Amino acid sequence: MNVVFTSCLFVATASLAAWIVVRFPSLAPSFRWRTIGTVAFAGVIQVVPVWNGSYVGLYASVFLVLVPVLTLAWLCAAWLLQSLCDLGAMR
Repeated sequence: MNVVFTSCLFVATASLAAWIVVRFPSLAPSFRWRTIGTVAFAGVIQVVPVWNGSYVGLYASVFLVLVPVLTLAWLCAAWLLQSLCDLGAMR
C-alpha cells in the first residue's frame, strides 16, 4: 500500500509540475537560478520532516509540506532540462 501511495505521489507532483511548465512558460527563471534551484531542492528534499505521531500529523506533513516541495523540485528539474535543451539547440 505504501508503494502505491508513494508512486502516485511522485507521479502526481511530476504531472502538476509538467502542467505548470507547459501552461506558464513565462514563470521559468534564468539559467543560473534554474541551476541553483535544482541543487537547493535536491538538498531540501533530504531534510523535509514527516510527522508520523498521528494520522493528522502525517497527512498534514505529506499534503502541506511534501507535495509543494516535490512539485517545486520537479519544476526546477524540468526548467533545468529545458535550458540544457535550449543550449544544445544553439550549437
